[in-house]
Parts: sequence; structure tokens; C-alpha cells
Amino acid sequence: MTKLFICLVLCLLLAMPAIAQLKKLVIEDFEDAGVGVSHWEVASWSCTGEEPGQDIISWAVHPDSPPGNLGVLKAVVNFDLCASTYIRPNVSNRIVLYEEGNPSVIADSATYDVYLPADIPDGIRIYMWIGTPVWVAGLDAYKTTGGPVEGDQPGPPLVPGAWNRLTYPIKEKIDAGAFAATDTVRFGWQHWPNAEGYTGTLYMDNFTLWGIGEEVPVETTMIEDFEDAGVGVSHWEVASWSCTGEEPGQDIISWAVHPDSPPGNLGVLKAVVNFDLCASTYIRPNVSNRIVLYEEGNPSVIADSATYDVYLPADIPDGIRIYMWIGTPVWVAGLDAYKTTGGPVEGDQPGPPLVPGAWNRLTYPIKEKIDAGAFAATDTVRFGWQHWPNAEGYTGTLYMDNFMLWGIGEVTTIETKGEVEVPKGFFLSRAYPNPFNPITNIDYSIPHATDVSIIVYDVVGRPVKTLVNDRKSSGNYRISWDGTNDVGQVVSSGTYLMKMVTNEFSQSQKFTLLK
Repeated sequence: MTKLFICLVLCLLLAMPAIAQLKKLVIEDFEDAGVGVSHWEVASWSCTGEEPGQDIISWAVHPDSPPGNLGVLKAVVNFDLCASTYIRPNVSNRIVLYEEGNPSVIADSATYDVYLPADIPDGIRIYMWIGTPVWVAGLDAYKTTGGPVEGDQPGPPLVPGAWNRLTYPIKEKIDAGAFAATDTVRFGWQHWPNAEGYTGTLYMDNFTLWGIGEEVPVETTMIEDFEDAGVGVSHWEVASWSCTGEEPGQDIISWAVHPDSPPGNLGVLKAVVNFDLCASTYIRPNVSNRIVLYEEGNPSVIADSATYDVYLPADIPDGIRIYMWIGTPVWVAGLDAYKTTGGPVEGDQPGPPLVPGAWNRLTYPIKEKIDAGAFAATDTVRFGWQHWPNAEGYTGTLYMDNFMLWGIGEVTTIETKGEVEVPKGFFLSRAYPNPFNPITNIDYSIPHATDVSIIVYDVVGRPVKTLVNDRKSSGNYRISWDGTNDVGQVVSSGTYLMKMVTNEFSQSQKFTLLK
């Protein structure tokens, strides 16, 4: 098994690594020969009534296990059966998909590792599945041997004779009503149509939930935070695609302090945009600001994703696409990671829609797209907005900030490259988005170890939800609030106060929940 050591450190002239926080909860790692496998039971759906027994699974040490990995689950599977076979937690091993004691904090995703035989036939689906829908309809997060085929998860195809990692988007599916956070988890393989005469041995390990559990440090790299009025904007140039030949000039962007900037945020990029133009306008790094999307000195270690924050005018028209774009494909075909004002519409990124009059965060899946051949790790990065068809007579001001690259995902160990930036002081960000529905995010920083409390209050000062009440080490953190109180009940729409308190620092921010 190959453990991936992901460290996102990039060849950026201005980049300064910083520590973010990621949470993970290991459901089962099969390190204990006498316990792990006993937590799971074999089940299946069969088109013939012939089903495998519990004896197909056992504990084993995989021959490709690295030092420190004590065991895995072994499954000897008769793929000649017309069946979908899986393992699920038994009654002594109840699993829920939320933070212990806090049902409102849902896991973002789940992953597990599976080793496939080198001779496994094409057409076998390896999957994860949650809930009790009709099994075929619910089997929508899988990869296929010999694939990819329609319906497969994005990213690299399954590799026979090697370890593969599968991911299941839990929170996204719960938000869409696909299942509940208390539903049963299944990890399995579908061999229908059956692979005639074939029996093979699979190995499974590291059943993990992400977004809940213990905090795991993960390096991020700031591409640009526009804190320096004399430098940041000068690294970027305006470009566009226009259907009329009329294009905006470099003077549409400048440095600014946003009126909603929290203490500690020194500046943003301001863009005054004539949306009456039939154009797709963006900023890109100029020749003095070369950006690559891999670890310095190691082009094989690719950034997982990129994010940036954008503040939209309250009166921005519907139908404007806010996007990130990398590479040099035909611009329309390449514009496939965006959100739309007045959306969501077909093609939009999943998650909450854009909120006018508020900060919004957009995410771009870098490694997944590079693996799929969409662009190279040395291609140009663009952050922009598409106003085609044009919004007649409308000019608006956008603000952009915090262009970042992330190494979240398959994190096991952090390799530190150079000095890690320790926050110079306490900091509590604005909530984003704000107003929000259903979830808002808050960033905060701690310069040294201390007790931290962050509590949401209503307008008359009554505590609603405790978000943090713990001792924290120095670093940068991110938390979320989903509009529920301490007992998991959804609160009413309105204005709330978030207050952060330490022994040396106290600060409050107002934000608004919309229904």
C-alpha cells in the first residue's frame, strides 16, 4: 500500500506557507488482528439468491504494507456470482456520520483504500454506498475496472495490482436528501454482470471520515492575499475574450481596503467591471509572477485544489458566471468550474449558491483535472467573471482576495518546506458567505497555545451555539456554522453575533442567516 504524503508547497515568488486545519476520523484501520474484522459483516444483493458467507473476509498483513501498517481486511471474492457484495458495520459497531455529541456537524466525505488483483476482469465496480435506496439507484459513487465508464467518480482510473483510494461525498449527498447521517455505511464491489469463472482476493484498509474528528495540520500556500498595497495588484494583469473586440483595460483593477474587511486584513483586489461588454474577463499572473501547481523541486506532487474569495455587489444581475480557469483550452469548454449569480444552473459547482452583497468562496479541483488531462501543472491560472450574454447598462465593483492552493485530502504526514508562518496575532475573520443559507465559514488565528471560546449569540445576547471551547495550539483554523443551536435545532432567520474570546483577546462579528 502506498501512503501518500501530501505537502502543498509551490514555486511561487511571493508564497508563504501557513498551517490550516483538517479533521479526520478513522472508522477502521484493521491494525488489531483480534478486533477490526469482527466489527464488520458480509451482505449482498444477488440476482440468483446465491450469496457469499461471512467467511470470505479475514484479517491479513498485505505484502505491500509499509512499515507501521499492521493489518488490512482481506476478502476472497467469487466474481462468478451475479451479485453486489459489500461489508457493513454490524450491530456492535454503529457508525454515524457526524461529530460525536454534535449531530449538526456532518462529515464532508469518506475515503477507503482497496487493493485489486492484477488479473481482475474489466467491468467490476468498486464502490461505497450509504443509506437504504434501491441499490442500483444508490450506487452512484464508484470506479470501474477497465474504466472509466459513464457514472464513474472523476479522477484517475482504478489500477489493477495496486492500491486505489475511493471517495464518497457525504455532506453534499445529505444536503441533497439522498440519505441521513445515521444511515448504514457500506464498502463493496459489484460483479454484475458476473465475471465467469473468476475468483480474486481484494484487500481493504483505512476507512476514514473527513471533516470531523481530530484536527490534522495540512500545509497551504497563499498565492496572493493583497496585503501590500504597493505589490500585490502589480503581479496581475487583465485579459479577456470578447465577442465584439472591445476589451477592458488594466486600469479596471486596483488595490483597496474592503469596507467589510475584518481586523488584520490589510487589503483586497478591486475590479470595476463594465458588464455591458459581451466578454469573459479575468486576471492572470504577469510574467514577473510565474505560478506552478506542484511542489517546488518535485513536479510529481500536485496541488489538490485552489480557492479564492470574491465579494459580489448586492445588485449584480442574474446569470453572471464567477470562475477559475487553468490552461489554454477553448475558453467556453474550459469554463467548467464556476458559480452563477441567480443560480444554481446546470454546470455550476455543487454547494451553496453565490450570495450578492457578500463574500463567496470558489474552489477549483486542480489534481483531479490534471489527472484527467485537462491541463498541465505549469499552465496559467485565471480568476474571473463571464458576462456573456452581457448585462445591459450595468457596471459593478467586485473584490477578490486570498488566492490559495490546498493540499487537503489524502493527508497522512506533513513535510515542512521552509519555515511555517506562525500567526503574529489573534484574528477573527468575517463570516463568509454573509448573509448565508445554510452554512457560513469563519477563519481565526492563534499566535500561541491558549484557551479559545467562539460562541454564537442572538441579538439579545443569549448563547445559541458554541463553535469552539477548547485549548488550541498556534495556527490558522476554520470552523462552520449551519444555523442550528446547541441541541441541533434549526434557528430562525435574522442577525446573530459571533464572539471569540481568549485570555488576551476578544472580538465580535455580526452575520445574517437567511431562510
